[in-house]
Amino acid sequence: MERELLNAIEAEWNAGNACMLATVLSRRGSAPRGVGTGMVVSAAGEQVGTVGGGSLEFRVKQDALTLLAKGACAVKEYEIHADEKDVYSGGVTVLFRAFADQTAETLIGQMRSALEQQAEAYLVCEIVNGNPGESRVLSLTELQDACGISCPPEQPMLTETEPQWLIEPLRESPRVILFGGGHVAQCMARQLALLDYRIWVVEDREEFAVSALFPAAERVIHCGYDSAEALLRITKRDHGIVMSRGHETDYQILRWLLRSEADYIGCIGSRKKIALTKERLLADGLSTEQIGRLHAPIGLAIGAQTPAEIAVSVAAELIQYRSSHV
Repeated sequence: MERELLNAIEAEWNAGNACMLATVLSRRGSAPRGVGTGMVVSAAGEQVGTVGGGSLEFRVKQDALTLLAKGACAVKEYEIHADEKDVYSGGVTVLFRAFADQTAETLIGQMRSALEQQAEAYLVCEIVNGNPGESRVLSLTELQDACGISCPPEQPMLTETEPQWLIEPLRESPRVILFGGGHVAQCMARQLALLDYRIWVVEDREEFAVSALFPAAERVIHCGYDSAEALLRITKRDHGIVMSRGHETDYQILRWLLRSEADYIGCIGSRKKIALTKERLLADGLSTEQIGRLHAPIGLAIGAQTPAEIAVSVAAELIQYRSSHV
């Protein structure tokens, strides 16, 4: 579940209000959003998140309000038709979960705790013959015992066999670490924050390691690049983008970053610069497999020139990468 949705649920509950969480269980045809996509609907009709927009979302929202008035949970199916034509183009199945009684407070607290402690935990809901059961937060061991899953999912999933289980990993959004705080990084931080990445910035120049330059960043770190590795504790869910003040510092960063667990590593620069950097890295003992992880020059080839345009090209590449690794 996304932190934004949990924040919305928690805010409504703390204000003494019930709310409804609508989550996509499955999609068919040209339905726009995948499993685990959700939105929160308050009793006042306010909405956070989206399940696809348009008439589909309107119908889901109306059903959410009707069910919320009863404090009920349900599973409903929706068809999508092409605009102005009675032609079936797809559909979605949506799970409605009401946060309306004292069990909601316990569930909210468990979800919040899992996120804050970065524990390996999952929000699960058992669905028997199309009827939803109680949602629970389970550890990895509890998940494997309850659902019989040997390999936990990285993304939300609905199991196929009866009873079905909706399993949603409770994890922070992926972190993008920007190595460098110049004009391109400033534009990139704003752009990538719109894609729900957590933004960290590492910069060795004091005048650029300023939080005011990165209002969307979770953290801005002023340190030497040779000491950044110990501070960052990079995991396999992190993305690193290298665009420091010069070729030498880029090389120094890549020398240890390519040995890390980072999921995605990109670097800004000309093809000539990247080729020379790769030669140096190979001579410095990195394997061809490690160097092959580098996405460089970073960004889709859209003719980007300005910092804002480069930020868009990099964001587009990350969207492409993310969608191909779901």
